[in-house]
Amino acid sequence: MINYYEITPDLVSRNETIIMFHGWGSTIESQKQLGKELSKLGFKVVIPEIKYHDSRQALTNHFDQKILQRYFWKTIFETIDEEDDIIQQLNLQKEKSILLGSSMGGFIASGMFFSNTSYAGLININGSSSYIYSEKDFRKKDRRAPLKEKRI
Repeated sequence: MINYYEITPDLVSRNETIIMFHGWGSTIESQKQLGKELSKLGFKVVIPEIKYHDSRQALTNHFDQKILQRYFWKTIFETIDEEDDIIQQLNLQKEKSILLGSSMGGFIASGMFFSNTSYAGLININGSSSYIYSEKDFRKKDRRAPLKEKRI
């Protein structure tokens, strides 16, 4: 069971539900205002808890380099793996759901969208859809060894 926060608009004028994924080290709480603004446009908005955040085994310091390097991609891929559970639990249809993510949430939303393009749409804010390019860039910035072709 995945905890989530749901915002139902006063006047539902859209058939689509927006599933919002927050960024690394963020929380549902920090996304509520954006969710409320989107609901004013007639969308139902759902913000699921992401593993290693909120009440789901939250990490002590998301921005510690060792924690970041160990859990960033793990969090993304484990959340993508939960896609069907999220859709089923929320009783949604992919065809009537728009994936929205900011930062790490953009990575998650993109991964879900491009593995199943039957979703109604994708909104990626400051995230990436190019995982390999992003990891190469992260390693360059962190002065870590480049990715080996075998690992890619």
